[in-house]
Amino acid sequence: MPQQEVKEELKIPLNKSRFGVIFLLSMAFVLVALWMIIDNVMAWLTDDKVTSAPLSGALFILVVFAITAIFAWFRIKNTHYGLILNAEGVTDLSSITSLGLIPWQDIEAVSIVTVSQHQLMKVTLRNPSHYVHHRRYWIRMLRQMNIRNHGSPCLISSSALNITFDELQSCFNSYLEHYHSDTQKQDS
Repeated sequence: MPQQEVKEELKIPLNKSRFGVIFLLSMAFVLVALWMIIDNVMAWLTDDKVTSAPLSGALFILVVFAITAIFAWFRIKNTHYGLILNAEGVTDLSSITSLGLIPWQDIEAVSIVTVSQHQLMKVTLRNPSHYVHHRRYWIRMLRQMNIRNHGSPCLISSSALNITFDELQSCFNSYLEHYHSDTQKQDS
């Protein structure tokens, strides 16, 4: 795989089209749930016992997909980049469990992990427990689960980014090789 030229800073945007599809599908399910709720209410008002679906199921679908639509909408409107590579390190903002800035000297290795036929880039850290802490309990739990299942809290997927996996891997390795060797020289 050819090495990428290392610029001062590489900013990789989020894949907005993926979140657009999620938003549209979620809104379709919200509309279906609203139709089911209206159908239930109309059946109740006319004392007709035949409805298309139970009200509890419709309410569940409405809540789940409304939350999903809101999440997707905020991801579409997000102006932050998903991944930034520069002299300081890698700043990962691509997912809910993103770690933010990871200095190059904290990175031990990079490898590929396959989960359900989907390739992820696993960034092995010198002190992974340092990156687990977060003010939200459930994000902390997700990061600990990543360590338990994959050995690192940092897993980067190209599907959330506007870049192919091969390009991501090539760029990341070029920056790691360039800046990781510089930080090791400074430590000596």
